[in-house]
Amino acid sequence: MAQSETSTPPQKTMRKLEQGRYTATDARWGMALDLSTADNQTLMAYSLHGQVNQQARFFLWEFRPCGAGYLIISVKTGSFLVVRDVKGLLGGAADVVTGGFPTCWELEIMYTGNRTAEDGIEDEKGDVYARILLPLSEMAMSFKGNHSEARLFLTNERNNSSTCWRLNRMQQQPEVVKNPPISTTTTITTTTVTTTTTKTISSDV
Repeated sequence: MAQSETSTPPQKTMRKLEQGRYTATDARWGMALDLSTADNQTLMAYSLHGQVNQQARFFLWEFRPCGAGYLIISVKTGSFLVVRDVKGLLGGAADVVTGGFPTCWELEIMYTGNRTAEDGIEDEKGDVYARILLPLSEMAMSFKGNHSEARLFLTNERNNSSTCWRLNRMQQQPEVVKNPPISTTTTITTTTVTTTTTKTISSDV
């Protein structure tokens, strides 16, 4: 009796995200991930209306490797993206805020580079498209709506288009020293003067 052949579903190629500072906008609505200036903790959506100012650090996030995942850190405050209410995970939704204890996040990278992705996404800038997931779960980051100040949360609808994030890496500018330090070194020159005294002795003949 011949054995029936079983087909293995194709796996996505997992690519690494380069460590660096990024802006994160949801691919569905184009809303940027923003840190609230009111409490430096609440994470919400904000419309950039064009290019982000690289000095607007509330929009910048550092992605730093952590084991098989990444830490996501606010460039403005140095705090980490964390889950506020773990109990909310049981209900299929939980708010994401910033806090002092690091959380490692899984990135499901779907597209990187200047080529067409498997799901048809095209990008001329070479930005990275990825889902940000809570490890060992089906929970993915998303906004609660398509308007400014919509809160960031984890949803169990990971395949929804709103859970796809566009990560654009910011080029760091070299530091410019406006007022270079002035040298205060003083050179002291010492001159030694030698005086010779000649004494004449006369003798009577």
